[in-house]
Amino acid sequence: ATPCYAASYATQMWFVLRRCMTVYWRSPGYNLIRMLIVSAFAVIFGTAYWRLTWNMHDIFLHLSWAYTTTFYLGLTFIVAGLSVHIEERPVFNREQASRTYAPWVYGVCYQIAELPYVLAITGVFLAIVWFLSDINGEPVEATAPILYFQYLLPLALFTAMCTYMGQCIARLSPTVEVGNAIGTGMANWMSS
Repeated sequence: ATPCYAASYATQMWFVLRRCMTVYWRSPGYNLIRMLIVSAFAVIFGTAYWRLTWNMHDIFLHLSWAYTTTFYLGLTFIVAGLSVHIEERPVFNREQASRTYAPWVYGVCYQIAELPYVLAITGVFLAIVWFLSDINGEPVEATAPILYFQYLLPLALFTAMCTYMGQCIARLSPTVEVGNAIGTGMANWMSS
């Protein structure tokens, strides 16, 4: 057994990860709402940057496209997870008081459970925005799939970081309102 805990860390990870996966599977509203919001943002950004060309003026629009889509996707993931994770806080506090699971086990398990949803939603978002904006224009048509995946990786990592930051904010803030204020403030701070 692990000092201070009745079970080893591996056993704790197994049980908490199973519960986290069940919580995410049983809350389709959370994941569906995120998917709908992100898809709406994708259509908005895709039409706002409709059919960009590769002249000198549109190079700045390409940079704006990359910044704006990344920022709003991250902000959506910060704010969306607050209510779900604040609802889970009493369970965490109860099990922490009874020394059932280590706090870091909770953090790691929620991050692992969130990862498939982050990757799927980010992939859908980028697919919509990428093809509506026609980022793979004539000069780079041969390398378009490579460019897509080169942008998908940092976008997914940034989205995962924002998701985990939202989880931390939810654990530290007393209410959803305070968490929303902190989350949007952090997102604005990161954007400047």
